[in-house]
Amino acid sequence: MLFLSLLFFSSFLATASFALGSWSRVNPFAPDTNQLPLSVVTEFPGAEETPHDDTIWGFISKDPRFSKLTKAIQFADDVHHFDDKNANVTFFATPDWALTHHGHHGHCSDLSTFDHMKEEDVAAFAISHRCHWVDVMTAAQDLHGPGLLDDKKERRKKILKLLIHAILAYECMPEALSVYSLGINATYSSKLAIPGIRGGERLRIRVEQNIFPPSTSINFYSKIVESDIQTSNGIVHIVNHPILPPVSAFQTLFLFPQYFSIATSAIQRVDLTDELDLHLHCKDKNVDDCKFGGASSLTFFAPINIAFERLPYKLRLFLFSPVGGRVLKKILQYHIVPDAIVHSDYQYNKSAHIAAKSVEALGHGNTILKRDFHLPTLLNKTVHTRIKKIEYNLPMPGPHKPSIVKTDVIVNGRHALVHDVVTSNAAVHVVDHLLDPRHSEDANADASWEDWEDWLIDWAN
Repeated sequence: MLFLSLLFFSSFLATASFALGSWSRVNPFAPDTNQLPLSVVTEFPGAEETPHDDTIWGFISKDPRFSKLTKAIQFADDVHHFDDKNANVTFFATPDWALTHHGHHGHCSDLSTFDHMKEEDVAAFAISHRCHWVDVMTAAQDLHGPGLLDDKKERRKKILKLLIHAILAYECMPEALSVYSLGINATYSSKLAIPGIRGGERLRIRVEQNIFPPSTSINFYSKIVESDIQTSNGIVHIVNHPILPPVSAFQTLFLFPQYFSIATSAIQRVDLTDELDLHLHCKDKNVDDCKFGGASSLTFFAPINIAFERLPYKLRLFLFSPVGGRVLKKILQYHIVPDAIVHSDYQYNKSAHIAAKSVEALGHGNTILKRDFHLPTLLNKTVHTRIKKIEYNLPMPGPHKPSIVKTDVIVNGRHALVHDVVTSNAAVHVVDHLLDPRHSEDANADASWEDWEDWLIDWAN
């Protein structure tokens, strides 16, 4: 599973173009409600065309493709959540065949870890250890082993139930959205919220749609293979890989050394790991004392390896030399916005110090959104970020023109290579140039750093 997530995200990075931005579906609730959805996006083989009388639970429990999922929901005592007739949610359901290639993932097998864990720490454990409910169900089989006292068995069983509950919550969204509607934004709220992370705001899910060939991906690696199964209390989308709660910003970068090895090495070198990481500290396995360390919310403009390789050779030698660490740290601090999560469609601001303004729209297409942010970094210098969404009608025959939306995140005048990467504690926007603190808004500024000897040392003092 981890290998697959790396593969798909790596493929996305390898083929992304900073000039193209991201394309998605237009809002079907806009004034022009008569426009038709693209059939190539909304129709998948085997998709349900009529609503089920059953709830989500009724549909899943009666379908033999979901026998493992059914057992997990029952084990976690979560049937009432999926059988709630007053609910109206979206659920990404993983069939049994999508779990056959899911080897052991994460570190959920050591049940002794749970003996003294506080219940409120269970969801944090799930994200920090990259657990999925199929792993938890495998671990639950050890509850029947010999020599385990009844009270300890019940304690471990309770924690395992809470683990599955948290993971299932991340596979749910609090409103029912068709695959067409999923293309409106780049990220959506899941139902999983963890105290101490993001101010208690729910973790996000990333959606990417391609028109040709038609596909909808969740968190880069999981694809919807059967969409828009209407039930009496929501919509089910069947996915081909489990959707795992995301890890921290630093751990996300660490998973992709082919793109971020220089950045992660630099971050560790100058002791900035805690400004990007989020981890659950437990002082002792036998002591009920666990708490978060690191950063609970931030935005990071993550430079890929090529961003460092574009620097003059002499500057690279200097930054990674014993005397260049202070300058390297300040450059990296300029890429980190603390206490605020800024996605193209969602902003969380812990300290309420970020102001946004709308700006005049220019260019072709119908501009849906254009907002400017001046984001204060760890260096107390601002990064200028522009979020832009433009609707384009597709040249297709017929009276109703289907539309697509192009989303751009522009940082100090340069387009982000990949925007809106979701993590447990951050919004990550991937950049292929180091941000130059001298030119926060000038897209035409010389960012070659060739003249670094004339200004960089003085700037860092």
